[in-house]
Amino acid sequence: MIVKNTLKTEVSCEEGKRFYLRIEWNKELPCAMVIMMMAGYTDGISFDRSTNLCISNLVRLGYGSCYIVNLFSSGEIGESDDEENLKAIKTSLSKADDIIYAVGTGKDGNKKAVHRKIEVLKLLQNTQKKIYCIADSQGKMYYHPLCPKVHEWILAEMDVTSFIHDKVDGQIQGH
Repeated sequence: MIVKNTLKTEVSCEEGKRFYLRIEWNKELPCAMVIMMMAGYTDGISFDRSTNLCISNLVRLGYGSCYIVNLFSSGEIGESDDEENLKAIKTSLSKADDIIYAVGTGKDGNKKAVHRKIEVLKLLQNTQKKIYCIADSQGKMYYHPLCPKVHEWILAEMDVTSFIHDKVDGQIQGH
């Protein structure tokens, strides 16, 4: 048996910054938007480990395409591309069927990272789309795809308003 597949990619980037990566393998299936912390390396042909894990899990979960966006468009927190990156997040949000918040908790002590989380989460509050996060088998939530404990994703519905109030706002008050 011969199986033929086509993978279409589109990358919005400039000068070391990536605003979104769109990958499609089956246009008949739903599209997911995956939000992570910082853009890794990809040119639309070679993918970093986070992107590979996203694709593998999304295929297994029945999606046919995805937009991968990040809170920050480069490998640095606090870059000055906020407006361009937020525009890419809003555009991707409008085109996706489901949202997967996969930022993780690794930068929770960084004020700039926490403020950006709140900014993006407030955008998500206004959508009628389902919002998920990655959970482990015990129900603990808010993992990043690189965490070895969740290389095979379990998606848990996320209450964005409660998350902002309970997790994020508490971190800002503590700093």
